Amino acid sequence: MCCDSLKYNITGLEPYINYKVSVQAKTSAGYGAPRDIHQRTKQYLPTKPRLINNPWEEPIPPNGVITGYLIQWVEVPNPPSSGAETQEVDSTARIFRITNGLSHNKKYTVSIQARTEYLQNSPEVGERQQLKLSAL
Repeated sequence: MCCDSLKYNITGLEPYINYKVSVQAKTSAGYGAPRDIHQRTKQYLPTKPRLINNPWEEPIPPNGVITGYLIQWVEVPNPPSSGAETQEVDSTARIFRITNGLSHNKKYTVSIQARTEYLQNSPEVGERQQLKLSAL
């Protein structure tokens, strides 16, 4: 770092993590007393929810405050964006039952995605966790 700069950009930090940075000034007389700066990085898109059969668990790391989950299901021969049913649930939900719209003896792909405050009003959500199931 150049001696004339009062700014420094730290890269490679993880989202929504508390960091401590210690800063010391240097003059011709030597180093000054260190000053600690505590800062949390911004929220970002969440990672995949963890599926342990049913219910699911919050993603690790969550990359922010989980505000809800987006659940989609579609019959297996269809691509995920074609004819998919979608339901949003709040951040406290850990189980969701699909009660309508499934056909007997058909296979479905179900995906769960977490949402944080990052891009809250956007259609973007976190990484998709998928599982396959059969309607009885």
